[in-house]
Amino acid sequence: MKGPLRNVRVRRNDGRRPHPMLSGLWVLTLISMLAATATLGAAPQSAQAQESALSTASLAPETSLVYVALTLDTESTQWQLSKTLAERAGLDVLLESLRAEMDAEDEQSFEEFQQEAGPFLGGEAALVLTNLDALNEVNLSNLSGGLVDATPVAEDGSTGVAAVVNPADPDAAEAKVEELIAEEGSEVDETDYKGVTIRSTQASDTSDASSFARVEDSLVFAAVPADLEPLIDTAIGDTPSLAESDNFTGLRDGLNDEFMLFGWLNGPALKEGLTEQVEMLQGLGAFSGQTLDAFDAYTGFVMWADDPGFRLDTLSMPTEDAADLPGTQNFDSSLVERMPSDTLLFANGMDLGAMGVLDAVGLAVAQVVNGEDFGSGPTDPDEAEAYAEEQFEQAEQTLGFNLQTEFIDQMVGEFAFGFRFSNLLDPNGIGAILVSGVADPTTLADSLSKISFIVAAGAGETTTYDTRQVDGSTVNVVEDSTIGFPLRLEYGVVAEQFILGFGNALQDFVDGPDESLADNPQYQAVMATLPEEHGAQAYVDLAQIITIVQGFLGASSGVADVEDANVACAEYDTQEDAQAAYDEDPGNLIDLDQDFDGEACEDFFSTGADATPQAGAGDFDAVRALATVQFEREGMRGTSTILYIEEQ
Repeated sequence: MKGPLRNVRVRRNDGRRPHPMLSGLWVLTLISMLAATATLGAAPQSAQAQESALSTASLAPETSLVYVALTLDTESTQWQLSKTLAERAGLDVLLESLRAEMDAEDEQSFEEFQQEAGPFLGGEAALVLTNLDALNEVNLSNLSGGLVDATPVAEDGSTGVAAVVNPADPDAAEAKVEELIAEEGSEVDETDYKGVTIRSTQASDTSDASSFARVEDSLVFAAVPADLEPLIDTAIGDTPSLAESDNFTGLRDGLNDEFMLFGWLNGPALKEGLTEQVEMLQGLGAFSGQTLDAFDAYTGFVMWADDPGFRLDTLSMPTEDAADLPGTQNFDSSLVERMPSDTLLFANGMDLGAMGVLDAVGLAVAQVVNGEDFGSGPTDPDEAEAYAEEQFEQAEQTLGFNLQTEFIDQMVGEFAFGFRFSNLLDPNGIGAILVSGVADPTTLADSLSKISFIVAAGAGETTTYDTRQVDGSTVNVVEDSTIGFPLRLEYGVVAEQFILGFGNALQDFVDGPDESLADNPQYQAVMATLPEEHGAQAYVDLAQIITIVQGFLGASSGVADVEDANVACAEYDTQEDAQAAYDEDPGNLIDLDQDFDGEACEDFFSTGADATPQAGAGDFDAVRALATVQFEREGMRGTSTILYIEEQ
C-alpha cells in the first residue's frame, strides 16, 4: 500500500536553466547525448557495477511489450569501434559542427552537458513499455489535423513508459539526480511503494510531470508513479522478469553477443493492444488481412559495430498459431544477374502477389472505380476479406477483368525491382524496372491488354500509346512529353515474366547487361558480409547517391565551381584516360565526376592541381552501400543489415 505523501519544497537556483531530467522519455535524450559524447571523444567511462549485459531486463516485467537497452560502457569494444566507424565515415566532422553550433546557441555548453551525463555512464540504460493503456485513450481520428504535441496519457496520467539506468556508480548518479531536482525548483512529493521511495514533481511551464526512484543499484524514471510500479514489482520479485522469459533468452542467445543497442518486441501483446485501436485499423485492416500477422511472433534485434560497418540484425520467433508469411523462405536469386552493374537500387523477394502490397493498391483502385470512399471498409479481418472480394467483383464489371484473381494473384515466383541513374537531363539516363514471375502468362497478358485499352482511351495531346514486339511478345508503350522531352513506360509479359520498365530498362533487361550487378566488386564485397543462405534482399549503392546529392547541393549553393579532384582520379595517367573509364561505367565510377557535369577529373588534371589530393573532411567517401537480407533459420525468421563503410 502506498504511504502518505510528504511535500518537500526545494530551492530553485535561478542561475541555471531547469532540467527535464525526470521525464519518462528522458532516456531517449540521454541515448542521443551519449552517442554524440562517445563519437566526439569524451572521457571514457567503464562499467564497474554491472557484470553482464542486459542487467536492466531484470526490472522489466515478463509481460512487457517493448524493451530497448543501450550499453553505457564507453570503454567497451563496441563504443570504441563505433567511434572508429564514425570517423571513417566522416560523421565526426558533422558532429563536431553540431557541437560548435550547440556551444554558440545554447547557454549550456557541450562540456557542461557531458559533465552532467558522466555519472550515468559505465553501465546500461533501457526503455520499457509495459502497456498500451495510454494509446487506447487516444482517438486517432482526431489526429489528422496535425501532429501529437505530447506523449499520450491515460486517465491516471500514466504513459506505460519507464526508463531504467544502471550506472557504474549508482550513488553518484543518484546524487546528480537530486542536484538536478533541486535546480528544477519544483515541489516534490514522496510516496512509499512496497518499501521503495518514489519522488515525483508536478508539471510546470518549464517541465513535464516526472517520477524517480532508486531500486537497489538501478535508477528508474517515468512520468507518474504508476509507470514505475510494474518495474518495482519485478525488482522485488513480486512479478516474473523479462530476463527469465524463454522467449527473451532464446532470442538474446540467437543474436550477436556484443552490441550497442538491444531491443525486444512482444508481438502477441502488441497485437492484442493494437486490435483495440479501431480507428487505426480502419485505415489499415481494410486493405489487407495480413496487417497484424507480423505481430504473431516475439522479435529481438541488435544494433552493433563491426569492422565493415554498422549492423542491425533481427530475429523473430513465431507463435504456435502464427500464419505462414509469404516470401519468407530462403532462395537463390537469378534476377540479380539480369541487372546492370551500375544499378543504384536493387530489391527482390518471392511471390509479390501474396505479400499484401498489391492487395492494398488493387483495392484502392477498385474502390475508385466503384465510387467508394478510399480507405473505407470493415476492420475485422474476415469481414475485410469479404469486403475486398466484393469490391474486386464489382470493379470487374467495369474493367473487364478481376484485379485480384487475374492480375495480383498472377504475380508468383521471384520478383525484383531495379533502379539506375546516370544523367538527369537524358530521358534514357534514368532506368527503372519491376519484373516478376507469372502463374498464367495468357491470363495476365489478357488483363494487361484491357488495362492498355483504358490507358489508350485516356491518352491526351502530350501522351501517346503504342505497342511493339519483343521476343515474340506484345509490349505496351506509353510516352508522355508534358515536361518537354518524352518519358517512356513499357509493360508486358515477355518470356513468361511480367516486366514494367521506365526508359530503356525493359529492353536492357531482355537483352541482358554486359556486366551484371552480381559481378560488381562492391556488391560482392557487401553481400559477403551478410548470411550466405538468405531469401529477399535489398541493396542501395550509397556512394552513387552521396555523389549525386553533393553535386546537387553544390549546384544549388550558387558556387560556380565544385572541385572535381577526387582521390580516385590518381588511378589514371591522364584526364582522357579517366574520361574514357567514366564514359564506359559512369555508375561505378561516379566519384570521378564530383561536379556532376559529365566531365571526369577536370580539376585534378588541370594546371596547378594537387598531384596527390586527399579526401576532404566529412566527404563521406567511405560510406559505400546499405544492404539487407531476410532469412529462415531453425524455424525462426531473421534479417541482417549492414551500413558498409569502406576502410580507406
